[in-house]
Amino acid sequence: IITSNVYNISNKIHFGQNHRRVCVQVLDPHYGMYVWPCSVVLAQFVWHNKALVRDQRMLELGAGTALPGIVAARCGATVTLSDLPRCLPSCAHSCRVNGLDGSVPVLGLRWGLVTPSLVTMPPLDIILGSDILYEPRVSFQLYFFSLSSAAINTLF
Repeated sequence: IITSNVYNISNKIHFGQNHRRVCVQVLDPHYGMYVWPCSVVLAQFVWHNKALVRDQRMLELGAGTALPGIVAARCGATVTLSDLPRCLPSCAHSCRVNGLDGSVPVLGLRWGLVTPSLVTMPPLDIILGSDILYEPRVSFQLYFFSLSSAAINTLF
């Protein structure tokens, strides 16, 4: 069963000349595959602060359906989406249905595991994350990751 939710973040959101919506779909009933409330709030924040994200290099942690990352990409950011390997097809699908196929890399990432793709990432300006701190050990790992990455300017 495929359930589709289309989020029209605000009646005032316009991408280019025409009004365009961001579409995300729940393809799998796993915990990380839903559009959680904080994801919508973060996407709204990104949209309303698009001048802050334009031309920034961003990583979305625990992207799932990737709503904030897709909005950031639509606002002109260079975005990489990351999540657990089982969530990557959902991230890639969200990119495809929003016309971002091929322009937004999708990276498998597990907390505490340093992989070659993580180490070779270009420096980041902003890390996005919503509804990712539901396990206490993850919050400490995120904190230490952000401290060790001097190139990161902002954590949303």
